[in-house]
Amino acid sequence: MSEGDLNAFNRTKEPQSSPTAEKDANGNFYLVTKPDGSPNTVKSYEECLEQLKSINDQVVANGG
Repeated sequence: MSEGDLNAFNRTKEPQSSPTAEKDANGNFYLVTKPDGSPNTVKSYEECLEQLKSINDQVVANGG
């Protein structure tokens, strides 16, 4: 996807400004990738969605 397409969904493929940054200056969430072998590496799109839902549930539970 192009950067413009991603921005329409409040996402960006620009590099994170810091390791803990979640959003860029425009409020777009960074796409975070992990190298193969990382404990957070997923094997399928479905597994990715499950991890994202889990993270989102944690954010919501913490008031974010």
